[in-house]
Amino acid sequence: MNFKLKARVNRSDARTIRHALEQLPAKGSVRKAGDEFVVAAEMEGASTRELNRTFLSALRKVEKAARANAAHT
Repeated sequence: MNFKLKARVNRSDARTIRHALEQLPAKGSVRKAGDEFVVAAEMEGASTRELNRTFLSALRKVEKAARANAAHT
């Protein structure tokens, strides 16, 4: 199934987040919003829970302290 990911990411920078997205089969964008970044991407997977874990794992591989709040539609 195809899902749309919308996430707010703290403690990172746009380059790092883009690098994490490149590690996934996802196409998306990253923009600055206040003190955090907003990620919008399309991902394919079995469930939203799996995709959330996959995105957070990819993000933490490039920055251990990164935190993300994600929502899928």
